[in-house]
Amino acid sequence: MNLIYDAPNPPKIFIDTTVLCGALRANGVNRAILKAARNPYLYRPVISRVYMFEFVRNASLGLGKGDKRVVY
Repeated sequence: MNLIYDAPNPPKIFIDTTVLCGALRANGVNRAILKAARNPYLYRPVISRVYMFEFVRNASLGLGKGDKRVVY
């Protein structure tokens, strides 16, 4: 089996704004990364306060390009 699964403490992974914004807009790699975070044996996601401020700023400015741009 994979060594990550055998580890007593799984590695911590910092999730950045790009992953969350991408997961909101499309069903792709970013959404798969967030779904994998539900499994506590693979890795432990870490979200910082700076990340949350950046996400709010990006969402208020708009996500996407051109006609597909959405402002929350």
